[in-house]
Amino acid sequence: MKNYWRTAYLLLVAMVLTQLAATTTATDRSLEGLTGLQDVHQLTAHADSLKVPHRVVWAIAWQEGRSGSKGNNSLGQGILVAVADTTFRSWDSNGKLLSAQVSYRYKRVCREIGRLQLNPCVDWVKTLKDPRCTLQRIKTSYDDNVHCGVVNMKRLYTMHKGWTYVPSWYNGGSAKYQSEAEVYIGHLTLKELR
Repeated sequence: MKNYWRTAYLLLVAMVLTQLAATTTATDRSLEGLTGLQDVHQLTAHADSLKVPHRVVWAIAWQEGRSGSKGNNSLGQGILVAVADTTFRSWDSNGKLLSAQVSYRYKRVCREIGRLQLNPCVDWVKTLKDPRCTLQRIKTSYDDNVHCGVVNMKRLYTMHKGWTYVPSWYNGGSAKYQSEAEVYIGHLTLKELR
């Protein structure tokens, strides 16, 4: 009789654990479905650890790398600069310069890197006062890239005294970026109301 109760107890525990796992998986899938972010749980964990609103992190992550399907392998547009490629000059017989023509090619510099698209031309260790935010770490580690991106959001919150315009400031003060982040947050709210 003792083995019967033990077996019954173990079956009950297994059923409860299976039910919890199914509920957690459904919740996980529903959060991914709501946000469209494959890495929503990692982003949320960083937001929680640094006390940053989930929706701010999610909106910026969506703007920077959409679903997150590339992980930390994203490379941003950076800044387009003109570089003098060749110069053509013509001289007269006395050695006087008659004309000069320069041709240019365009090159991208400071291309943002990783999941939260951090600019490699910024000294993030100094800016964020966080030794974890070295260029090497934000390039190679998804976790460090997200951590430093969320720390940057918190820095912008402190600088600008509120969360409202953090998305804009994350992208250099872009009104278009802010508007798109607000549309994404509004979309989340409407999906939740279904």
